[in-house]
Amino acid sequence: YSLKKDDLVIDIGGNDGTYLKHFKNLNKKIKTLCVEPTIETSNFAKKIGINVFQDFFNLKNSQKIKKKYGLPKIILCTNSYGNIDNILNFTKGLDELIGEDTVFIFENPYLVSTLKNNQFDTMYYEHVSYFSITPLVKFFSKFNLEIFDYKKTKVHGGSIMIYVRRKKNNKINKKILSIIKNEKKFGLSNIMTYKKFSKNIKK
Repeated sequence: YSLKKDDLVIDIGGNDGTYLKHFKNLNKKIKTLCVEPTIETSNFAKKIGINVFQDFFNLKNSQKIKKKYGLPKIILCTNSYGNIDNILNFTKGLDELIGEDTVFIFENPYLVSTLKNNQFDTMYYEHVSYFSITPLVKFFSKFNLEIFDYKKTKVHGGSIMIYVRRKKNNKINKKILSIIKNEKKFGLSNIMTYKKFSKNIKK
């Protein structure tokens, strides 16, 4: 994304700044912000020169971030987006920070992989949402946002990294249409798919 000096990269749930430090290695002039509520952990990020917003991310706090730091070029959220109780308020906060040139990149377990590979052990109390592309396209559209790319990864037995930006037009690109077609073929909208998963787990 051709990051230049003074471009801002935000990591929501950035822990100790491990992810963000790579951007500093890329260019020391890139601005970084770790949004992390845990004080002890985020203090490590401070020690390596990363700005820290010590609180949970939501609409109210996104407005504070915007006022102090401006709009980011990249927002990262790795294995945190699926842990949000109030995903609507959280996404309103994202909407506040996503400008015409901003990209929101998040990674979470992919529902198709979870079901296909019987990954019941990735399901626990803090995982509130389980994601696939089809409903997310509709969800982000409500905020005038679009999924424009994705990449499958091996994390948690099969995850998906999803790329979101401000909507350019009302057309969905071929790559996204293709995965929507595959999700339908797999049976994500069919209750029997989930009953079969349940049966497999009991077995």
